[in-house]
Amino acid sequence: MRLKTHVGIAIALATVCACQTAQRSLEDPSRTEFKAAPARALGPYSSWERQTEGRIGEDLFATPLPSGGGIIFASNRHSESYKLYFRDFRGKRIRRLTHGPGDDAFPAVSPDESRIAFSSTRQGPWQLYLQTGFEDRQPVRIGEPGVEARHPAWSPDGKQLAYCRLSPVSQEWEIWLIDLATQTQSRVTEGLFPVFSPNGETLAFQRHRRRDNQWFSIWTIRLDGTHEHEIVSGDSWGAVNPCWSPDGTWIIFNSVGRTESGSESETGTDLFTVRLDGTQLRRLTFKPGPEWNPFWGLDSRVYFSAIVDGQSALWSIEAPKHK
Repeated sequence: MRLKTHVGIAIALATVCACQTAQRSLEDPSRTEFKAAPARALGPYSSWERQTEGRIGEDLFATPLPSGGGIIFASNRHSESYKLYFRDFRGKRIRRLTHGPGDDAFPAVSPDESRIAFSSTRQGPWQLYLQTGFEDRQPVRIGEPGVEARHPAWSPDGKQLAYCRLSPVSQEWEIWLIDLATQTQSRVTEGLFPVFSPNGETLAFQRHRRRDNQWFSIWTIRLDGTHEHEIVSGDSWGAVNPCWSPDGTWIIFNSVGRTESGSESETGTDLFTVRLDGTQLRRLTFKPGPEWNPFWGLDSRVYFSAIVDGQSALWSIEAPKHK
């Protein structure tokens, strides 16, 4: 069963809505290190660098190490379920990080790189877990037991996680904060996929409309629930998976149902940037396949998932040079 089936309509629309079924691997899942594919470009993708091979299974939900030394991502390359892997940019090797039953996804690395937060179905519904370092095989579950929780994001000081959870009362997705020292939790607003601004004062997230076609749009909000602003939206397309630029002045995201900047006549999943004030919307990718889940690396490159020639892998392009 594919990950989008597990995660449901929120993830299906927001991240892997255009993914194709991939062949599963029968390799031994107990292995912990694998040789990474060399970064390479091909055909019309000559400006792209491939970060994972993606020949078998899917590579999804990549997140960078704060130091810029590598990426952690979810993949089902060695089993039917998704596990977390680390690609070291210096050693060019891929290493498996999580084990056990269920799917592991939505990884996030603490600012000091000592802990990994992620979501997992290893004990039933999607829950949040904390793993110490890359060798820990007994991650600790955090948050409220029995309440579905996904997509953790670290505050810049490493003291809080923002995440989205499904309200057992309203059945709507909500954004919450958890203090890791006290385990105190507080609701911020309705929405999905929160990410902290570089200064730690604001969250960017996506939220769907409650009327018409219910497309998602990108919003920002202060941690106390004030100063809520819609940044980018469309009447017949969605904006999802926001991520901040390192200087906090731009947001990168992927569209759903839009292929050309200024045009809504065709469907597609492409990468865009927009200023924090909602101006200067710019398209970054122009390929026929879908691109999603972007993040802005410290090495002046943008990393994302894409399907090329029927294979789901992680790629990167040069980050835009905004003025």
